[in-house]
Amino acid sequence: MREWEKWQEWSNEYIRVFLRDDVYGVEHPMRKEIRNKIKDLGVKTLLDVCCGPGVDYEGLKKAGLDIDYVGTDITSKMIESCQERFPEARFEVGDIYNLNFPDSTFDAVICKDVLCHLPDYVTPL
Repeated sequence: MREWEKWQEWSNEYIRVFLRDDVYGVEHPMRKEIRNKIKDLGVKTLLDVCCGPGVDYEGLKKAGLDIDYVGTDITSKMIESCQERFPEARFEVGDIYNLNFPDSTFDAVICKDVLCHLPDYVTPL
């Protein structure tokens, strides 16, 4: 089973528990720091690579940041969940090794908790 297939299999539990709690959810210190940097830098367009269940978008929204946001994830169940919960944002299935956005499309790109799962983490960088 390939890594992304494992995430597809685990996605319902991941959405339900792992990133919805106080430890890893919206109020996680790293997520807060990222939101603060996005605000301080005046980011208006953001790509969230491997966005999972959309917790970072949820945090941006709660913080009142008006950002043109695109979230990608290789797991279709994650994207479907994001689209249901956040219909105003753009979410799409995407492979970190083959993202089809022209250079300079986004002011910033975030990609967290992902590189350690990749056999080749240099290529996406």
